[in-house]
Amino acid sequence: DVLFYGLLNSRRASLLARLEKRNIRVHIAKSDTFGIARDMLIARAGLVLNIHFTLPARLELARLGYIWANKRAVVSERHEQTEVPGYLENACVYAPYDELEEQVCALVADSAARKRQAEIGHALFSANRLDESLKQIVGQRVFSTGGHGSGENILGLDRVANPLEIPLRDLDANATIYLPGVSSEWSVVS
Repeated sequence: DVLFYGLLNSRRASLLARLEKRNIRVHIAKSDTFGIARDMLIARAGLVLNIHFTLPARLELARLGYIWANKRAVVSERHEQTEVPGYLENACVYAPYDELEEQVCALVADSAARKRQAEIGHALFSANRLDESLKQIVGQRVFSTGGHGSGENILGLDRVANPLEIPLRDLDANATIYLPGVSSEWSVVS
């Protein structure tokens, strides 16, 4: 019914135990489960449960994105300080910790709703363009989509042969955006 993967602590273990007492089959994968083993678990899961390790917590987009990309329903903890990008507001069932148990049980019991949620999550995640997300995070265009040196360049950057790292002042001090050379591809690293 439910897949959980990640390190266990008391708050995670407590919720998983309560679900098992309600006859919900919970598969707890070891925190070092990756690759084909993790892919097989996700493929077999009715839904994946995401529980924050500590509070306050960021939304675990790397973990959730992988699940959405594989068309699985997600029930995710959402603390009052957890920010969810607008385009992902409906991508999974969000609930505060105290409501996760009921949300999981409801979704496990309703296979049509679970399938719909998996499809919605996949569609919303897949439709997001990374460059649009960057514009939201930074609050302005980093550089134009035209050729080298053309168009508007608000941050004073041109595409160059060498990679650039641009600090994101709106995020924590360790976050950066890595822009590899003349390629329009980039990724967020921290």
